[in-house]
Amino acid sequence: MSRIPSSKTEGSTPSGAADRSPDVVSGRPSGPNTAAHLRRLRRWALALADTTGIAVGILIAWEIGKLADQNLFWATMIVPLWIFIAKLYNLYDRDDRRIQHRTAEEIPSLLATAAITVVTAKTLTELLPIPAFPSAAMILIGGIAVIISIALRGMVRSLYRKVADPEKTIIVGSGTKAALVSKRLAQEAGNTIQLSGFVAQSPDGGRGGPVDLGIKYFGAIENLSEVSQDREIARVVIADDSLDSRAINSIINTCRDSGVAVTWCPRTRKFSARIPN
Repeated sequence: MSRIPSSKTEGSTPSGAADRSPDVVSGRPSGPNTAAHLRRLRRWALALADTTGIAVGILIAWEIGKLADQNLFWATMIVPLWIFIAKLYNLYDRDDRRIQHRTAEEIPSLLATAAITVVTAKTLTELLPIPAFPSAAMILIGGIAVIISIALRGMVRSLYRKVADPEKTIIVGSGTKAALVSKRLAQEAGNTIQLSGFVAQSPDGGRGGPVDLGIKYFGAIENLSEVSQDREIARVVIADDSLDSRAINSIINTCRDSGVAVTWCPRTRKFSARIPN
């Protein structure tokens, strides 16, 4: 098991504008700060989508008589309860961790969130000195919330892809796994990823590494923070099975401090050809 190297690799620190990769030509602002800001807005928009679904469910249940007037105010407590449970299911953070994330993949988690929210809210109304919620009303609210949330979440992600520039991405690793991930990024990530280069302990990771694909080497892993800031990197993909847990945690913490999204390709016996979602 290896750790992040403690000595700098020659030529690892970018120097001069000549080494900089060309920026995406766009009328929109770019850079890691803008990317982090847009990701933050996306998380809030996803939470707003869930809140809207719950609100519509409450209003429909009240309008058709399933929810009494005295329950209307207390029904609003469903919102923070739903948000809390959804947060436990990482329903607001998966886009940051995954390269390609689709709303359809969240349906099981959204259904589980709705079920737990309904049961918990119903239990609380029976334990606390407040009017009890009818079971039919709670089921109706949960069902409507899921349907509307799925639709709005899809709209949020579609809008994000239109507004956000392709994420400037670097790979951590120099072996065959890093090369395979690089290929899949180029083939499957569409217009959402701009592969800029890679960092590793050494550019020579053996035959079939990123260097053989013509991908630029940016230096040692210890210079990841400097490279990310200098080249306006928005995402880091860890694809090096030789790194131990301490090294991986160090990379993740560095990315978080820099406001850079990070995706980790876990160690497996046989690496799948599919990019981690």
